[in-house]
Amino acid sequence: MATDHVDGEELDLGTWADEQPIDLPEFKDPFPMESGYVPTPVISGEGTIADYDDFRKINQQIDALRVGLYEMSKHIREAELRWRRAKIDYDRHFSRAYLAVEAKTEAMRKAIASIQCEVYENRMISREFIYNDLKRRAVQMVNELDALKTLAYNFRKEADLSR
Repeated sequence: MATDHVDGEELDLGTWADEQPIDLPEFKDPFPMESGYVPTPVISGEGTIADYDDFRKINQQIDALRVGLYEMSKHIREAELRWRRAKIDYDRHFSRAYLAVEAKTEAMRKAIASIQCEVYENRMISREFIYNDLKRRAVQMVNELDALKTLAYNFRKEADLSR
């Protein structure tokens, strides 16, 4: 059995590692959905254009998406800031834990320091997930905006042809 020093006392590393609680990151979205934006279905179940027989409805949906994207960009900035802070916090706690641990090998020091810093690592992982999820949502909203702009263009062309 491997023994080493943790916090100044000699102990069995296998037993010590088994006694350490295992916490997993939580993935909670701290931001509400984008400012009341609710996507309107553009394609019905039969594969035909639905709900957009009125140019005004298309413009309202485009405006709602633009406001939603503005709010989303604020959320993304805040999420990135939280993630960067959590990463710095983890890195600094890990460095301090690594220096404080006495172990026979570097690998043991890293393993012990890593276990001691799991709470900080979990926070960093969950905040990175939230940041990436918000970026994915923004891409989806941009794609919806592009589709609506295409519908608006087609609607205008159709209206010009009927004159």
